[in-house]
Amino acid sequence: MLPAGFWGDNAATASGGKLYLTFDDGPNPDTTPHLLELLAKEKVPATFFLIGEQIQRHMQLGKDIVEAGHAVGNHSFQHEFMPGMPAKRVTEELHRTNDLLREISHNRAPKLFRPPYGILDRKAAECARAAGLSLVYWTIVPEDWEHVGAERIVGRVSKRMSAGSIIVLHEGSKIARQTIEATRGIIKRARDRGFEFSALPELEI
Repeated sequence: MLPAGFWGDNAATASGGKLYLTFDDGPNPDTTPHLLELLAKEKVPATFFLIGEQIQRHMQLGKDIVEAGHAVGNHSFQHEFMPGMPAKRVTEELHRTNDLLREISHNRAPKLFRPPYGILDRKAAECARAAGLSLVYWTIVPEDWEHVGAERIVGRVSKRMSAGSIIVLHEGSKIARQTIEATRGIIKRARDRGFEFSALPELEI
């Protein structure tokens, strides 16, 4: 297995440098418009890892993300656990989502792939490379898919902030308000400590 990222207690507390803010599982009508409004107000570029099925359901929201200047990446078509999945099925998941990403981004070829649940076996990783995708994991995952509260999420992220950190947050109707408030808090906390934000395509993976 190829695991993604980590979360622990050995916190990095350095200040200054670039951070990479990423959002998984969209587009979502309960989160995406509010995130785009907040990010535009704060002038923060981000990277959205989108699920193919969600793009199909909310095509205009996907286009809105791109038109707002954010980067988009592949997060599979159905967000299913890929280890053990037949190569043909993995390839289909990747290519169907790539086609939709091209459709919302003026035919630009997707470059980034974040595996569902952050876990991939070698066979699936080879399929991703064959599809022209670079694997992207994270360094800060505050487990925000649970209802832990925005303040706790901000605190978890703050403990691990250091130059080059990749932060992952999640879109979803049940956690919509938490995600928006946590994003706002993370941006403020990061800027108070001298960090800047960039989209992931600027990062050499």
